[in-house]
Amino acid sequence: MKFIGIRRVFSTQNEEQYSTIGAFWDEMSKLHGIENIMGLGCNWTDKSIAYEFLFLL
Repeated sequence: MKFIGIRRVFSTQNEEQYSTIGAFWDEMSKLHGIENIMGLGCNWTDKSIAYEFLFLL
């Protein structure tokens, strides 16, 4: 298996990460198919979260 990904940083202020990460999942699912992507959140702070979208090739 080989993975290629995109890393984005999302704001966690006012809990907006839920809507922004969700919208990005919707966008990536349309392009790559929900069965071919995985997500991993890391580096949580009071202001942001780094989120990795991994695509199965």
